[in-house]
Amino acid sequence: MLELTGVTVSYGEYPAVIDASLTLQAGLIGCLLGPSGCGKTTLLRTIAGFQRPTAGQVRLAGKVVSTADWVLPPEQRHVGMVFQDLALFPHLSVAENIAFGLRGASRGERDRRVGELLELVGLHHLGAAYPHELSGGQQQRVAIARAMAPRPKLLLLDEPFSSLDPELREALPRELRRIFREGGATVLLVTHDQNEAFAMADEIGVMRAGRLEQWDNAYRLYHEPSTRFVADFIGEGVMLPGKVIDRHTVETELGRLRGEMERSCPPGTLVDILLRPDDVLHDDASPFKAHIVDRTFRGAHFLYTLALDSGRRILCLADSHHDHKPGEAIGIQTSIDHLVVFPQDAADGPAVS
Repeated sequence: MLELTGVTVSYGEYPAVIDASLTLQAGLIGCLLGPSGCGKTTLLRTIAGFQRPTAGQVRLAGKVVSTADWVLPPEQRHVGMVFQDLALFPHLSVAENIAFGLRGASRGERDRRVGELLELVGLHHLGAAYPHELSGGQQQRVAIARAMAPRPKLLLLDEPFSSLDPELREALPRELRRIFREGGATVLLVTHDQNEAFAMADEIGVMRAGRLEQWDNAYRLYHEPSTRFVADFIGEGVMLPGKVIDRHTVETELGRLRGEMERSCPPGTLVDILLRPDDVLHDDASPFKAHIVDRTFRGAHFLYTLALDSGRRILCLADSHHDHKPGEAIGIQTSIDHLVVFPQDAADGPAVS
């Protein structure tokens, strides 16, 4: 449904997006994820047709819609867009807001489509209400329904949850995923919140300084990050120095860590190995001890920050019935199947996973 090939977007001499390429299949939900100013909204606007690329091309359903020399106008792309401020019409009812995008359809067609969407987003009883009478989550669903009304090829969402309270930001992404699935929509959203991305998206692109560092599913981003930035930005973890012994073994302060390395480094290579909190297990029987520096209670788990003998810190996710206090020493062991390492002489280079 969506294909970007070598898309670069510049504002004068400043490149906001650099050589971005991705593919999003029909019926899937994609996400552009990254910190503020990384270029994700600029890329979204380029897909919508509001911004012309400096190089590369954008295709929708196999048709070229943007190049450096030509841009198909946004209104001719059959793309729906939901902005951060939702832009609902305050003087129109919920049903009238949804019907706004169906100009040209007969009254009967309009009424049928509005009814379908009200049912889909769970607002069938609020068609006559006005935006100011709705909660933030209900307004969000009205904006989504309005964008879906003309059955766009692609639906674009720009920071869709930024104005919602934390409770809604937790629940609404899962609800919208259901709505998009049932409605057969192809969706691309922009966010800086990885929890939102993980809750909604099938494919996620992590961006930094205009570059799309990795386009992948959430599992691979977490367990097989392709760059140091992705490893640091997605999830929690630390880099532990080590030396490669062989294709399956790295010598570290925690002992020899063993696991599969698909693209091995030569023996003797100095590397940093990615260690996630769930790679470090609390084990009272283990002779290997580390001191608790800090802890965060997460309900079912504690996230412990541990200091090794060298002073280097690692993270450990432990069941919350293991209630240890800062200053205590606890036994730990590692549990790693897949080694993700970065050569130390390539500070920002690709992972060897």
